[in-house]
Amino acid sequence: MDAYLKQFREMLSLRGLTDHTVTSYSTYVRVYLGYLSDTLHKMPEDVSWGKLRDFIR
Repeated sequence: MDAYLKQFREMLSLRGLTDHTVTSYSTYVRVYLGYLSDTLHKMPEDVSWGKLRDFIR
């Protein structure tokens, strides 16, 4: 999952977002990736929109 987070952070940096914003967004993405890995035992590309909505709720 570290590769996903690294790619996400690079994408945000390329958009010109501040370091604080990148760190803030990354915090939430890290929690979501942990949920996928630890609870669902799935990779991000294997998760449906429904499961994403379940996490957000």
